[in-house]
Amino acid sequence: MASVSVTNLSKKAIEDDLRNFFSFTGEVSAISIKEGEDCNSAEVTFVDDKSLETALLLTGAMFHDREVTITASGEVPAGNAKAPTKSAQDMVTSMLAKGYTLTADALTKAKAYDEKHKITATALEKAKELDEKYGVSEKAKAAAKAAEDKFKEVDEQYKVKERANSAIAEGSKQINAAAGKAMENPTVAQGVNFLKSGMASLTTKATELKDETLAKASK
Repeated sequence: MASVSVTNLSKKAIEDDLRNFFSFTGEVSAISIKEGEDCNSAEVTFVDDKSLETALLLTGAMFHDREVTITASGEVPAGNAKAPTKSAQDMVTSMLAKGYTLTADALTKAKAYDEKHKITATALEKAKELDEKYGVSEKAKAAAKAAEDKFKEVDEQYKVKERANSAIAEGSKQINAAAGKAMENPTVAQGVNFLKSGMASLTTKATELKDETLAKASK
């Protein structure tokens, strides 16, 4: 099992804090915190040796009120024939999203890690392989085409667009007819004409007042 030493650890940090922090790199099997005079230190052990390298990328992170230093503890495990599959870039972005403060170059180091282990390329190749094997893209395109054809078929059969346009036209026709019918009522017509007459009178008075004001101002 691989372990890391964490130094310059805040006095506020407890075991659960360390477990949550390092859980982004891999499953933690054990944590040991050592009390110090000004600050504490800790040793964190992982279930998987591959977690060590990604844990080292987090050195310099702000943990509570201190920047921690993370180094490999003891003997570094020999390289495993099985390449890592977890993306360091995903780890860093997830931690940033959770509110952790990492170093400015954390994402750059994570990208270099992914490129070193060809994690991104491997994932893309796997996705392409699955797509070619099961025809996901082609099935999606075929489903979209089938849906479009079905809509056209339904539209042609039931005249959806024509009925919608006809309904709008009929609605406008009924509104106009209702307005005309209302005007046949002498009381309604008289009221409308009265309002029109009043508006015309107000407009005339406003125009006369404006002309008088301009004439006085020009003297």
